[in-house]
Amino acid sequence: MPKTTGEHWMGVPDAALHLGITNRAVYRLIDEGSLPAYKLGRVIRLRRQNVEAQGGRSGADPDTPAGDSA
Repeated sequence: MPKTTGEHWMGVPDAALHLGITNRAVYRLIDEGSLPAYKLGRVIRLRRQNVEAQGGRSGADPDTPAGDSA
């Protein structure tokens, strides 16, 4: 029987849903180095704890109106 590490992994679509952003935005975060990801063959996996930590940093501040530079 395989030994489990207790880590939880998710794919890009699940991470996008969790963060409330598009798959493309998740790929952008990965490319920027803001969101660590692991490629296993053709599959990209992300640690749930890293996605949850990214949660508050992924989008614009919802309290700041668009175009407001103040």
